[in-house]
Amino acid sequence: MAKRISSRRRELNLTQEKADERIGLSPAYYACIERGLKGVGADSIIKICAAFQSAPITC
Repeated sequence: MAKRISSRRRELNLTQEKADERIGLSPAYYACIERGLKGVGADSIIKICAAFQSAPITC
């Protein structure tokens, strides 16, 4: 999932900083998600998908 999140962020031409602001997650937590160091809860998945205009199935 981490690679798909990172890839989608890049498709949208967002920096990690802009992405975490858009999503509403802390910069450190979002960076860990992209690197696959932290698990992602359902609420965070929903926030990420909404911010990246993706359906949860494609996130």
